[in-house]
Amino acid sequence: MKVLYADDKKTWHLFYEKILSSRGIDVVHAYTYREAINLAHTEKPDVIILNYKIGDLPVVQFI
Repeated sequence: MKVLYADDKKTWHLFYEKILSSRGIDVVHAYTYREAINLAHTEKPDVIILNYKIGDLPVVQFI
């Protein structure tokens, strides 16, 4: 399984990486919505976890 995690705070990336990878889940990281969109197309994750707000944009604009 592959998860795309998008957030602008590195601490949360480290947390999700530790938790998910210990369960055999591959984690792909994005720090901006633009990066998340590109990685969603190229990596084809099974699940995408988005922070509600990255920078000044709410997640609604991403979706």
